[in-house]
Amino acid sequence: MAFSKARAIAVFGKNDAGGVAWPYGVGATIPNPTWSPVQHRAHLEDREEAKRLVFDWAQKYGL
Repeated sequence: MAFSKARAIAVFGKNDAGGVAWPYGVGATIPNPTWSPVQHRAHLEDREEAKRLVFDWAQKYGL
């Protein structure tokens, strides 16, 4: 299931910047400046997968 920003905010709350207050370790992290473009892209894909997993979990358990 794809998540919408509005639904994710309803479940996890809003952060100071107005985005989703993802649980620790799920939100964006600062990329390492020594990463190659491939490593950076893999990191972003990993964060998106983590967001999908936690969102799906919240939907499954009625949060």
